[in-house]
Amino acid sequence: MVLLTSWSYGQEAGCGGIANWESDKVIQVYDHPKGLPIAALQNKTQEENFLSFDILETQPDFFKVEIKYAFDSDPIVGWIKKEKEIGLYARNYHPDEILKFFSAPDKKTKVRAELNEYVPEFYQILDCQNQWALVRLVWNGKVFEGWIEPEMQCANSYTTCN
Repeated sequence: MVLLTSWSYGQEAGCGGIANWESDKVIQVYDHPKGLPIAALQNKTQEENFLSFDILETQPDFFKVEIKYAFDSDPIVGWIKKEKEIGLYARNYHPDEILKFFSAPDKKTKVRAELNEYVPEFYQILDCQNQWALVRLVWNGKVFEGWIEPEMQCANSYTTCN
């Protein structure tokens, strides 16, 4: 599947996200894209203290974020790489809620794919624009990629977002 999109360079993003709670990968935080590291953060799995963030801005390979642990840290503002461990969950929990993957961050654009059931898997965030998240999900041998609306995003490691 090929997806053509316009990246939101320097634009306000507004998406929430999490570091996959099942991953022990260290997330490096940089002072600017391809800059110097200012922090190295990792989910504290034993304490169930996981990382979450707000995406403030995007660049081709990086997100500018405000990132923190859920329970015991002050937020750090910096840049993190766009990686498969950076993402969210979908919130189409009910059978009548269809998750639509749009071709652009607008409900009036073409729907590239649909999920007619809730898939409790981690969705990688590829980009963010005006609270819409461009995501990728690999599930049952298929790749689902497209923009999902803010109401269908859940950036919570602990519970569903009802």
